[in-house]
Amino acid sequence: MRGAVEIKYLLDELETEDTADPSDLADREVAKRALPQIAKAIGQEPETLLTTFRQIGEDPFTLFLSEIWTVPEILDDDSTTHA
Repeated sequence: MRGAVEIKYLLDELETEDTADPSDLADREVAKRALPQIAKAIGQEPETLLTTFRQIGEDPFTLFLSEIWTVPEILDDDSTTHA
C-alpha cells in the first residue's frame, strides 16, 4: 500500500457486492487475503487496520483524489486492478 487512493481501492474491492462478475469476486478474495497480511506486516490486528483504512478511504481528500486519479492510456486496457 502506497497511499490513500490505493487504500480506497482495496476497500472498494473488499466491499464489492456484484456477484454476477466472477472477476469482481476474484478481486474481492484477493483483497480479503491481503488485509491480514498487511496487518501482520505492520504489527496490527486486521480489525484495527480495517478501521484505520476506512477512516483513510472515506476521507474527503481521498475521495477527491480517487475521482481525479487517472490511469495512463498505455495501461487503460482493463488489465489493471486497483488492489
